[in-house]
Amino acid sequence: MDRSFLSDKGIIRASREFVCARLATYESKEEAEYLSRIFRGRSGQLENTVFCIMSPDGKDKLVRSGRSPGWSFPGEEEQAARDMEKKMDEIASRYVVKKEARSSLPALPVLPNVRLALNVAACDNLPLVAAVARSKGAMQKLRKQVNELAWSKAFIGRFIFVDAEAASELEKIKGVKNQEGVFVIAPDTFGQEGKVLTQVKLGVSSKDLEESFARALALYEPERKETLPHNALGRILDVNWKTQIPVTDPGAPARRGRSEEGRSRSGRRGSRGGRP
Repeated sequence: MDRSFLSDKGIIRASREFVCARLATYESKEEAEYLSRIFRGRSGQLENTVFCIMSPDGKDKLVRSGRSPGWSFPGEEEQAARDMEKKMDEIASRYVVKKEARSSLPALPVLPNVRLALNVAACDNLPLVAAVARSKGAMQKLRKQVNELAWSKAFIGRFIFVDAEAASELEKIKGVKNQEGVFVIAPDTFGQEGKVLTQVKLGVSSKDLEESFARALALYEPERKETLPHNALGRILDVNWKTQIPVTDPGAPARRGRSEEGRSRSGRRGSRGGRP
């Protein structure tokens, strides 16, 4: 799905007028209940993936819901992408963005904890940015610096984000030297561990942080993963992921007693916008 529809340049352009949320599926009971109201498969249960374009209040479906964009926009891939782009432009034209939303940056799509963030980063083949600060004031300053860079042309869509209150939360990350600051991390194949690509201390200048981001992207080497070989390797290595709530997708490995870590089963991403 990500390599066909969601990586299409036209759809990326159109998405700037939307709030794009990748919900947590089986990692949040509240979000799972919301998703199950949008779409249920033949099993009558919430399945691993759900796609829909919703109204700004999150109540009305503006396209057909399903497991992927292909359910809403069927047909040959290139034409389906153009149909989706056209529909997104048409939907966006119905809504007027508030002036204050246009003049300020949106919040970062921060994941709830490092464990899940590593998994999502591995799923998306993106480096993870972890902001670590013990005090609320220091964290606010870090978030402001990271946020300004995250939505810049050079870095938008290039990272996964998470906050942490202490470096001890990065125990699965190799190469951590600082106790506070910003760490850019390369996840391992299955999102269980990671290694530091770059790190800067608390109080660093925005210019130095920008250079750290750029250097990390130059160092990062994403893996090309195919679902069947990846899952097979997970079974061989006995790599497992314990979800927060039971997996109800009848085709998912967890329903057969096994759930491989690193699959795109959970997490959230965001994209700049203030519309549906």
